[in-house]
Amino acid sequence: MPIRAKLALGLIAILALNLLASLHGFHRLTQAASREAEILETSSDILTLALKLEVDRQVRGIDREPTDLLDRVVESALAHRETTLARVQIAARQHQLWNLILTGALMSGAALLLMWLVDRSIGRPIATATAVA
Repeated sequence: MPIRAKLALGLIAILALNLLASLHGFHRLTQAASREAEILETSSDILTLALKLEVDRQVRGIDREPTDLLDRVVESALAHRETTLARVQIAARQHQLWNLILTGALMSGAALLLMWLVDRSIGRPIATATAVA
């Protein structure tokens, strides 16, 4: 096998390992983000429950109409929170996808540039020297 082919295979192997490491890191980052979102949602649910209990405690013995109005306000705020979180999650997933695509493209371009430079500065002179000898 010619030296240039060996160099190219070595660089492709390095590119593949680098790409796998990047994908693994991206996967770990996505897992951490989803765990953080779950924790945020759980803490929000706890806060909502505490607010409902506090409202019920404050209006105990008073006409139930203000309580019903407050419950509707809380439900409306929760619905707004859910729609906002859904939009934020969709936007975050789109950004993650674009980051992955951009990273892959830049890494591939850098690896191709490196392969070209190595071939030009090392592979060709070695091939020429071995052809002369």
